[in-house]
Amino acid sequence: MQSMAISMGTWILSGSGLLMILLGVAVKHWKWYWLIAGFNTMPKEQKKQVNTEGLGRAIGNFLFLLGTLMLGGSLLEVRGMDNAFLVTMLAQLVVIPIFVVWVQRYDPSTRNADGRMKLSVKAVLGVVILACGFSALLIGYGLIPPDVTVTGDAVSVSGMYGTTFQAHRISEVQLVETMPVIRRKTGGMNAGSVRKGWFELESGENALLFVTLNRPPYVIFRDEHRLVIINQKDSKATESLYQAISDLADQ
Repeated sequence: MQSMAISMGTWILSGSGLLMILLGVAVKHWKWYWLIAGFNTMPKEQKKQVNTEGLGRAIGNFLFLLGTLMLGGSLLEVRGMDNAFLVTMLAQLVVIPIFVVWVQRYDPSTRNADGRMKLSVKAVLGVVILACGFSALLIGYGLIPPDVTVTGDAVSVSGMYGTTFQAHRISEVQLVETMPVIRRKTGGMNAGSVRKGWFELESGENALLFVTLNRPPYVIFRDEHRLVIINQKDSKATESLYQAISDLADQ
């Protein structure tokens, strides 16, 4: 499943990108304004105040931008960029709040008589910005490769889901070329080719992963009853890590 040239994430990005572009054409050029969320449910008097044509153009162009970002992300994935899916999501989380604030100019009902934005609108926009900002920070944090440090008595993994494995608890250290098949996520981060946290393997066993898929080899070991799988940015670094953990376990 993981060795497919085109991953499920790539298909999702491509399909979503094409859909965004199609919706952009529908709103901007075909004037299907009923597709604009909330527009049809507006009171008639409020709808009359909206610059419908300007709003349609703006939303159409925004959908074109989202579609282009998604198609660009899928192309980067096909060309081998490990975290293209996450980078695409991060880019969208940056542009969405900017657009949401900017597009308010087309609806005069969002402003007071003096031209200032209403407090209620500011509150809603603030929530959107905070939510997107938090999500962007979370994704950015997840993109940081784990720093694995082997000392005289432990193996420490930094970053999201990071932990420390004591030397006396480590056993069955292996270096494998094929990543065990993952059945499902049980408590971790699953985005693009990045897998961090807890996942159930095809064998039915839960494993703690710190891996980027399609980047062999992989270090596998047990921390008492826990199965742990780690790899690094390149094969040489992973091989060196395997040797260090293996030597530590043999002490």
